Amino acid sequence: MSVARAQTADFKARALMIKSVATESGCRLWLGSLQGPYGQFSGARAHRVSYEVFVGPIPPGMVIRHMCDRPACINPEHLLPGTNQDNARDAQARKRFPRGLKHHKTKLTGWQVMYIRRSRGRVSCTALAKKFGVHKNTIVLAWGVENWAWL
Repeated sequence: MSVARAQTADFKARALMIKSVATESGCRLWLGSLQGPYGQFSGARAHRVSYEVFVGPIPPGMVIRHMCDRPACINPEHLLPGTNQDNARDAQARKRFPRGLKHHKTKLTGWQVMYIRRSRGRVSCTALAKKFGVHKNTIVLAWGVENWAWL
């Protein structure tokens, strides 16, 4: 590693520590600027910079996952490279994906979905869609088990 590159890495390490605070949980939370829930450091996400400074280069095509589920955490011990699919699996396993009424695109309530399921075969898809003010595809999805699976 060149002297200039080592100095840059050392500068970044010090800056990351100065602009963050340790918590009892072991997280090191970014106190600098944010973009959404993620810290920003010199135009990049702070947790990615932290990983590169303290661990090493991020493998090509990989994201940096937060094993603590705190997007503002920059503790390299809480960061792990993985694919987008790994990250989505983590979120699903930890129940971090909004579902039901908590999802921003929800059109129906749980009670409506149960009514729609009980009406299957007795009331047409078109009639149900008209009744609830949704598209026919929404009714078809409500009939299925993939969406609203917990009902």
